[in-house]
Amino acid sequence: MKHFIFACVTLLFAFQSLAQAIDIKFIPEETAEDYRSVSVKPTASLNGNIISISAPVTLSNVSVVVKDMTGNAVYSETIAIPARQYYSIVLDNVEDGDYTIEVTFGDKYFLGYFTIQ
Repeated sequence: MKHFIFACVTLLFAFQSLAQAIDIKFIPEETAEDYRSVSVKPTASLNGNIISISAPVTLSNVSVVVKDMTGNAVYSETIAIPARQYYSIVLDNVEDGDYTIEVTFGDKYFLGYFTIQ
């Protein structure tokens, strides 16, 4: 069932205009590297209330936490991100406002800011 929902969300995102997607910049901007010197910095974009995360290599045990500006978690999950594919997260029942996204895997930590309007 999770695969079906994931496929539906992915298709929904694919059919929406990519011009509306807003990149979420992770801070700090330095590129994280693993022991093989392959860049493993994930990228994220926001389209409405859908966050799409991708990475150049497959990442497993990725912790994703989205928080409102008061620090309350509105989404939290441990996921796997396939190489060069998008993992989409739908933020249901969230109000317009400013949010943070924390992406953690291994000893790497990325923090980004975005606004839902």
